[in-house]
Amino acid sequence: MKRTVLSGAVLVLLALVLPSCGGGGSIRVSITDGRLEITTLQLQSGCVGKTYNVQLTAIGGAQPYTWSIVLGNLPAGLTLNATSGALTGTPTQVGTFSFTVQVKDSSLLQQGNSLESLSIEVAPPPLVIIPSSLPVGAFGQTYNFQLQASGGVPPYTWMIIDGALPSNLALDPSTGLISGTAAMMGTFSFTVQVTDSSASQNSAQLIVAGGPSGAERPRPFALPREPEAVTPLPLEPRR
Repeated sequence: MKRTVLSGAVLVLLALVLPSCGGGGSIRVSITDGRLEITTLQLQSGCVGKTYNVQLTAIGGAQPYTWSIVLGNLPAGLTLNATSGALTGTPTQVGTFSFTVQVKDSSLLQQGNSLESLSIEVAPPPLVIIPSSLPVGAFGQTYNFQLQASGGVPPYTWMIIDGALPSNLALDPSTGLISGTAAMMGTFSFTVQVTDSSASQNSAQLIVAGGPSGAERPRPFALPREPEAVTPLPLEPRR
C-alpha cells in the first residue's frame, strides 16, 4: 500500500478484492496528527446476487464526514451512503470496477479532504447443480434428462467422476443431457461434476432407477369361474 501526502491531504491507494462470496476485512490502527485519514485497509469479499454491506472508515478531521464518488463508478447494484460511508447493495454484474471515493470533514480546510482509489472485483455466484434427483427410467425405453447448473461463469462442462450410468445411457459433456435406451434394470448411483469457464467446480451424487417397461409389467388375470350347476334329468322307468 502506498500513501502520498499532498498539501495536507492524505491519498491512500487500496485494492478492494472480491474473489468469492464471504470473506473478512481489516482496518489500520494509526496514531495521526489530526489530519483526516482513511483507516479501511481491505473490505470483505462479495458476489453477484448476495447482499453486500461494507463500512468505509476514517479518522481525524472534524466530524461529521461526507462521502462521495468523484471518479469512476461503483458496480451495478451498489451505492455509497454519503453520510455514513456505508457501501451497500446487491451486485448484479461480474467484473472489475475502478473508482475514486472522497471523504470530507466539516472543517472546510484543505487537510479535511481524503481520497481513496479503489478497485472492486465482483465474483459470480457459487456454482451449483440442480436438481438433486432424477426421474425413473424404464427398461427398453428412451430416456432423456437435462442436468442443469446455476452460478459460476457459463459455459459448463459435465463429467461423471464416480459410479456409472445404466448401460446404454450416456452424459453429453457439453450440454449435461443424459440420454439413451435403458438396457438394465436396477438403481444406479453416480457422482456428476460440473466445471465452469473459470475452472470453478461442483459435484453432486445422483441416483437413477430403472424398472420394467409397460409391456413387461404383469398383466391382470381373471379367477377361474365355478362350474355351472347341472340339474340331472329324471330316469325313465324300464319297461
